[in-house]
Order: sequence, then C-alpha cells, then structure tokens
Amino acid sequence: MNLVERIDKLRALLQEVGGEIVGRKKFHKIVYLMQKKNEDFSQDFKYHHFGVWSPTLSEDVSLAKYHKIVSENETDSGFIINLTDPTPLETKYGTVKNIEFLLKLNSLEPRELEVLSTIVYLFDNGYRNGKLRTKLTELKPKLKRHFDKGFLLAQEYYSIK
Repeated sequence: MNLVERIDKLRALLQEVGGEIVGRKKFHKIVYLMQKKNEDFSQDFKYHHFGVWSPTLSEDVSLAKYHKIVSENETDSGFIINLTDPTPLETKYGTVKNIEFLLKLNSLEPRELEVLSTIVYLFDNGYRNGKLRTKLTELKPKLKRHFDKGFLLAQEYYSIK
C-alpha cells in the first residue's frame, strides 16, 4: 500500500466513526487493533510506554494534515483528530471492511484500548497465560482495574485466553 492509499484508508476510518477520534494514542490503538483483525492499514507498530505506537501512522497523519485531509486540535482531554475533507481519494483502500468492530473499538475508553492492545501485542510476541498477565502487570500496573475487561475483549475479539 502506498502513501496515498494509506491516507485514504485513514480517511475512511475517520469517516466511519463520525469524523473524529479523541486522542492520538486512541487513534494508534484503534488502527493497531483493526490491523490485527485483518484490516489493511500497512502500518508498522512498536511498543512504547503507552502501548503500541506507529511512527509510520504518525507520519501519515502529519502528511494528511499538510494536505488538509485531517486536522488535529489540542483540548484539555488531548488531541482530537478530525476529518476535514471526506472526499475519497479514489483508491481501492478507501473503505473499512469491519465497521461494526471499528465502532466497538471507538466506544471503548482509552485505558481499555491500551490494555487490550497491550494484551494483543504481548500475545503476538509469545506471551501466554500467566506469563502474559505477569508481563501486563509489569508494564501497566496502574491499569490493573481494566485487566479483566481487557482479557474478556481479547478472548472475544482475538480468541486470546
């Protein structure tokens, strides 16, 4: 997927959630989790302090801002990423296949997404059962109250037990 196609996919994602996502971190978690459900965004993710993060996604958002396809506005609750130009870029990637799943993810609280995306990331990196929970506790001790819901969602959405 080339740059124009990636930006068109991000435009489609924002359009499906009503034109905005509150929070850069939330945006990254949603794209990561969608990608893990076989929705192609062609983004590379790494693990950082706040969970999965994509330098390529950050670059794509910056370019989309430059071309006035999206805007970012800082508020008390963080950055809001807004769709400013809903016009499709006429690529084959200008749609989102699993809209229902996208809307479920967007309805989650940022901390729930952080826990869920961390569980999926750890699972993909070989952590299982007790070792996964131990590593999650090590990485996210302040989010422990969200672990049970995160594991339920991981099982429901990704068959991670």
